[in-house]
This record gives sequence, structure tokens and C-alpha cells, in this order.
Amino acid sequence: MFGWKEKEVTGRFLPYVPEGKKSEHHALRNRVLSGEGFHNVEALRQKKDGSDIYISISTVPLKDSTGRISGIMTLRQKKDGSDIYISISTVPLKDSTGRISGIMSVNVDITERKRTEEELRNTRDYLDKLFNYANAPIIVWDTEERITRFNHAFEHMTDFSADEVIGKELPILFPESSRDKSLGKIQRTLSDEYWKSVEIPILRKDGDVRIALWNSANIYAKDGVTVIATIAQGQDITERKLAEESLRRSEEKYRTMMESMNDAVYISSKESRIEYMNPRMISMVGRDATGELCHKTIYDSDEKCSWCLFDQVRRGKHAEYELANPKNNRYYYIMSSPIFHSGGSISKLTILRDITEIKTMEEQLQTFKGSET
Repeated sequence: MFGWKEKEVTGRFLPYVPEGKKSEHHALRNRVLSGEGFHNVEALRQKKDGSDIYISISTVPLKDSTGRISGIMTLRQKKDGSDIYISISTVPLKDSTGRISGIMSVNVDITERKRTEEELRNTRDYLDKLFNYANAPIIVWDTEERITRFNHAFEHMTDFSADEVIGKELPILFPESSRDKSLGKIQRTLSDEYWKSVEIPILRKDGDVRIALWNSANIYAKDGVTVIATIAQGQDITERKLAEESLRRSEEKYRTMMESMNDAVYISSKESRIEYMNPRMISMVGRDATGELCHKTIYDSDEKCSWCLFDQVRRGKHAEYELANPKNNRYYYIMSSPIFHSGGSISKLTILRDITEIKTMEEQLQTFKGSET
């Protein structure tokens, strides 16, 4: 830093302190030895070649186990702006009478250590912010099932503040109806099991219950074997579960309606594959033909029906027409409507109403009218 070698400075007063700055150096030294620290004090020092170097000095007194000041840690800065951290330890030297006759000072360059500490601090700060401000609720508990960390998203989901739950046991977060089951899952995480998309109900402060999908991982001691904590990240799926339940009830309602209809009903895909048949339709064709081609099953045709209106239906239009089925020689009034799925696909709902008797009566009526004429 200053250009001197060890043998050139041994036995000399600090050569990098210019003659006119010695009193300033002693004043700073005395401040530190009295227990005071200071930050970014600018000082002029001198290299071996006589050139000046301006440094910024920050010091912290170093104390031994008894609390006695044994040295200082100082940050020095070159004129080019680069920092050098130095740990300075001092021991008074006494002569034969016990009088202090000098000081022995050990200077250690700790720049790399300080840089490593700074990197670790930055990493810790980054991870803390990632934990606290993540959109997903995150929680950490120890081996005694005590909550040790609780992020803002978890606060939002439960309305509990971190201060209200940290140090408390996990059962406060579970509704009574599922508490034992949830605690059993937590116990298994301490046996080196981890969660992957596990549903666990969470109790809010107001008594409401939210459903969350959880993933977990264990945190180990330095030996890599001993579990010291578990961290879990969740996804609130309450609205999704409510939507699924509503859909299930809706499907159950309409399935009940279809299965109680006297008309034959089936649903087919754009590939003409049967996706659903109600009992009346199954009775009409003689079997459950789900997965088979509708034109083959219903009309015994190897080709797509020439009268098929799927293209019209997939454009959102409703179609109605009469048709004589060549397979069983019966007449049907057919109604087709689109079914739009959440993924964007479209199916065709078809209702076949048997009107054979009506058509027969109409033909007989026409025949009767003709005979009268």
C-alpha cells in the first residue's frame, strides 16, 4: 500500500505518517485507545517514493475477553478509491522497571474477510427481502413446532401479524376439525419427509378457513443430517376450491337432469368421439359406447354423417332438424347445441327425441285425407 518492506520500517515510527501529521496520528490513536470509534476521517499519508496518498480512516476499538481494548480495526482508502481493511492489535512494551517504553503493533490485512462478510450480508438481506415480500405465504418452524418466521403474505392470508405468532406453536394456525391431521403431516416432515402439493386448511384470525397447497423443505445443521427447522411455501387455493365445488354441484345437477330425461342424449367431440351418453341413449344403442365414433355407433356409418352440423354448432349456433335413422328405421327430432369448455375446446350436445309414432300418425292422417278426396 505504501511501498516499504518490513526491514525498512522495523524500529522506526510509522514512516507513512508525514512529519507534520504525527500529532494528528497520536490524537486519533488516543481516541481509539480511550474506547472511541470514528468513521471516514480523511488523512494525508506518504508513500516511500515521497508521493502523497489521501486515505479515509474508519476505526473500531477491538476488545479482548476481559473487555480491555487490545487494538483497532480500520478501513483505509487509497487515492484510487480502493478500500483496505486492516485489523491492528497492540500490546504495550515495558522496560525492566515496568515503565511503558513502546508499543508492539500487529497489522493484518482483512480486506478479503470483510468483502466476504459484506457479500454474506448482502445475500442475507436479499434472502430476507425475498422471504418477506414474496407473493406466496411462507412459514418456518423449529423441531418443537414453534413458529420462527412468518412472512407478509402469510399475514395477509391469516390476518395474524408476525409478532402475534412468532414463538407460538403451530396448532394456532389450524382449524380444530383438521388440526390432528395437519399436525400429523408436520410430524412427518421432521422425519425427513417433505411436502409436495399437500392441501392443508389454515385458520384465519376471524375464524374463517382458507385452503392452501403446500410445498416444504427441511433445514439441516452443519452435519447435513440433523433437522433444525422446516420451511413451507403455500398457495392460497380457496377460491379455486370453491369454484371446483360449484362446478361439481352444477355438473351433478345437470347430469341428474340428463339421466332422468326420456329423450336420448349424447355429447361428442369435434373428432366425433362420444364423450357422454345418458341411460336412454345407452338403451337406444344397446351399450355404453363412450369413446366410440358417434356416426358408427348411432347410424352404423363408417363415414361422418353428411347431415352433421358440428361446424355450425362450433360457431355457437343451435340446430334443429328431423331425421330418419336408417339403422333402426325410426324418426327423430334432433336438437344440437355447443358446449364451450374452459380450455377453449367445444363439444356438441345432441338430444334425439323419438317421433316415430307422431310421424306414423301424420302419414296415416295424410292417407285418410287422400282416400276422402
